[in-house]
Amino acid sequence: MNHLLGLPVEEEQTFKGDFLIGADGYRSMVRRYLNPDKPFADYAGYLVWVGKVDEELLPKKDWKKRQLSSAYFNNSAAGTLTTAVMPGLKGGINPGQRWIGFCWFDNSRNHLLSELGVLKGGIAQNSLYGEAIPDSLLEELSQTSQANWNKEDDAILQIAIKDRSLIGAPVNEYIPNILSKGRIAMIGDAAHTMSPMTGAGFNDSLDDTVAIMGSIKQYPNSITKALGEYQSRRLYVVRQDVLGGQGFNRSFGRL
Repeated sequence: MNHLLGLPVEEEQTFKGDFLIGADGYRSMVRRYLNPDKPFADYAGYLVWVGKVDEELLPKKDWKKRQLSSAYFNNSAAGTLTTAVMPGLKGGINPGQRWIGFCWFDNSRNHLLSELGVLKGGIAQNSLYGEAIPDSLLEELSQTSQANWNKEDDAILQIAIKDRSLIGAPVNEYIPNILSKGRIAMIGDAAHTMSPMTGAGFNDSLDDTVAIMGSIKQYPNSITKALGEYQSRRLYVVRQDVLGGQGFNRSFGRL
């Protein structure tokens, strides 16, 4: 079988193959073909500020409080904040050598996102990166962080805000009613987009891959049967996973 595996392409290039697997994210072009009546993921009602900070920049008294590969959760009027300790730039795992990653779930920016063009008709168009974040919003984030998070977590956020190293990513969700049609199928966020609070998105993408490979092995002489088998294996499962994340979306993002 002919296939193309993640190769960079130029505009107007044409490739031929026996089948196409769309793994092109929550704004999937492949989905627009497979399901033209429902082509776009829905904005879940909140965004997540994400980033990471070099632990060496934090007060030394904070280092020993955080364990490698551990996640810490806090809730306040400002939303939900998750921080996690990761190996540093050079792979360092000792206190002071690591990265501290953060995810701040924020449902108070919907009007601003519309003003900035990030949201159009309830559909997220892009994320907010560093220089695109207005100074006034950065100042507001700084004040909100200081007022709502403990000193250790606020120190992390203040560094990222000052350096403009955080990203405001709108959270999206997509409940599929189809995963394949003929010789075309979708996997990962293209097929099913869910709240990161489910903790299932990456694992589900891997499970999609395993399922599609298993289906092709089951029907090596018929790609249409193989992709149909993949859909029968995965459609119900991923729908339930996305629906599981909607409980958080309803209680948080759509208040």
